[in-house]
Amino acid sequence: MFDKTKVRELIMDWTEEEQVAIWNEYCEKVVYYDDEILENDLDELLVGKTPSEVAVIVCTDAYNPYDDYCHFDGYGRLESFSHTNDYRSPFDMDDLVDWIVDNEDTLGYFNEYDIEVEEDEEDGDE
Repeated sequence: MFDKTKVRELIMDWTEEEQVAIWNEYCEKVVYYDDEILENDLDELLVGKTPSEVAVIVCTDAYNPYDDYCHFDGYGRLESFSHTNDYRSPFDMDDLVDWIVDNEDTLGYFNEYDIEVEEDEEDGDE
């Protein structure tokens, strides 16, 4: 069983790009597509959209074209941010850590890290 504290510390030590990658993998597994974190590249994100669709998507005070990342807000509009811990970011460390601990077999690459609950911790309170 994975230790929640160790998983959290591990993810906090990762680069922002690594955090975004694991978050997006989590979103794909739990079908939270609106919460996926996207690179803030309008040319790529809005290919094929009409000018009126583009206006609806980006004309909001929650979107800044100079931020690094964005996500769709559930209403089809973009919200932007530059860090996973920004207030507009959908990244939720608690949800991610809980999901990793509950589904440790799903993400096999976590097996290379020492994040197991210690023997003496299993017998007592964690």
